[in-house]
Amino acid sequence: MLRRGLAGTRVSDICAKARISPGHLYHYFDSKDSIIAAFVETTLEETDGQLTERIGGCGPIEAVLTDLGWLKRPEEFALRFEILAQAGRSLKIAKILQSHSEGLRLKLFEAVRQGQISGEIDEGVDPLLASTALIGVMDALKAGALRYPEMDPSTAAASFKPMIERYIAPRPD
Repeated sequence: MLRRGLAGTRVSDICAKARISPGHLYHYFDSKDSIIAAFVETTLEETDGQLTERIGGCGPIEAVLTDLGWLKRPEEFALRFEILAQAGRSLKIAKILQSHSEGLRLKLFEAVRQGQISGEIDEGVDPLLASTALIGVMDALKAGALRYPEMDPSTAAASFKPMIERYIAPRPD
């Protein structure tokens, strides 16, 4: 699906890669849409797990902006945007995406709240809006990597970090 995209991937491609017959595949899935939904769910769960690990090791800003090796795989970003587009056409995919996004936002919300408790993040910052903005930063970095392949991910992240810090840092008394 990375190579051909969601719509361009044929059931025969999936069967060839899995080394199973279409009949065997349809024993587990009732349609290509169900296969796509399972793929989307698995893909989003993997992303969620990676971010959860990063949040556990640092604050919310660093979790979003560190470990940017993922920015060097633009074919995965194209697929992420294709998932967004598919969510506009499929209620099943939309529900999966919305559920994943809400879970991600709540994890970042908790990280922002912990930052507020520890004094690293301004108490006046709305944690829900801040977590939504952090997701927007991740999406912007992905879009930038697609639009500008020559963009260095580390440089891009370094540019975003002070902007985010200025937005959520505690205000001097």
